[in-house]
Amino acid sequence: MTSPGLLSAATAALAYGAGSVLQAQGVGAACNGGAQLLAQRRYVLGLALDLLGFLATAVALRSLPLFLVQSALAGSIGVTALLP
Repeated sequence: MTSPGLLSAATAALAYGAGSVLQAQGVGAACNGGAQLLAQRRYVLGLALDLLGFLATAVALRSLPLFLVQSALAGSIGVTALLP
């Protein structure tokens, strides 16, 4: 049986990785930055996924040791590399 902490850590890694990709796409689509950046849906969705990742990390830290959560979050690099 999978613990809620491991599930939360995996969710956080996926959210951080996908959020990074969406933010990069939003920055690429914005011309002048600033106000135009916040008008990009991809960028704002990336920020929302970062917030979800932060909350999932907090949930994971309630039941798992810090080193295990950090190791799981390192998987977000792989998620970022695999998403276009």
